[in-house]
Amino acid sequence: MGEPLRMVRRFAQYCSASDPRTIVPSPDLLPYQLQRPEPYIYRDEDIGRLLEQARQLPSATGLRPHTYATLFGLYVATGLRTNEALHLDRDDVDLVNGVLTIRESKFGKSRYVPVHPTTQSALQRYAKRRGSFVPLPC
Repeated sequence: MGEPLRMVRRFAQYCSASDPRTIVPSPDLLPYQLQRPEPYIYRDEDIGRLLEQARQLPSATGLRPHTYATLFGLYVATGLRTNEALHLDRDDVDLVNGVLTIRESKFGKSRYVPVHPTTQSALQRYAKRRGSFVPLPC
């Protein structure tokens, strides 16, 4: 049931205590069901093709394909939400200990996400490559 109808129903219940003529809408009058799309689970082959296509992206500087391949790989390896990965700064990635610091994510909370050594190595390779293109960020 939608929230507005739920509020009307509660008010009607309140009014019915003092006026028996009050009609209280049935709880199933307007059934509300959230229609979420069924999730698609990517197979290993799908992920491999996606990463390969990302590595083929055109780039004026040469960094774009590596950025997207690393980003998509990070999603696969960690399960981060889209904005969590996009808002990572250099200081949020501990390349020595293999830990990501996710700051003020959903509901304003922060957390640490440990990464597998293979993900840690991929992030180190990307950081080295990125450092050759953008040594000191603005």
